[in-house]
Amino acid sequence: MTGFNNGFLLSDNFPFFAYQSTSQSAITGGGATATLICDTEIFDPFNGYDPSTGLYTIPSIFPIGTWFFQGKVTITGITASHTTAIFSITNVNRNLYYEINAANSRTSGNELTLQVCGFINGISPGSIINPQIQVLGGSNVVGTKATGDQWCDFGGIFIKSS
Repeated sequence: MTGFNNGFLLSDNFPFFAYQSTSQSAITGGGATATLICDTEIFDPFNGYDPSTGLYTIPSIFPIGTWFFQGKVTITGITASHTTAIFSITNVNRNLYYEINAANSRTSGNELTLQVCGFINGISPGSIINPQIQVLGGSNVVGTKATGDQWCDFGGIFIKSS
């Protein structure tokens, strides 16, 4: 038996995880912010993730506490004019955030993979978490990659109550 933390069974820290099986096209590039939609769930025992919107709502079974989130996105269609690429996992308390020069970091196939992970504390039931992509400096031709190497994914796990 794992024990209790403020009445919450620690073995109930079930994670959620989803990946993208259908790419998103022309969602950013001119500064627009888009939600990464991972449309295929691997596991989500409390049904907090919505694969049609890309949003994870903290289930009511969890107390206020700390979560660990991770996300990865491969963006496609990066051109020399795309100056900045930002990938974040957002919530009202704080964001996990990564920024890079898109044009200088792209592959010869005009792709760029961004990853972010970390802890966010003070998250309460009903809080909404979502992975966001923003590319600046060009036109809205940037999409996501859903097949082959470097697919897109998003997940998290409850760590402890506050």
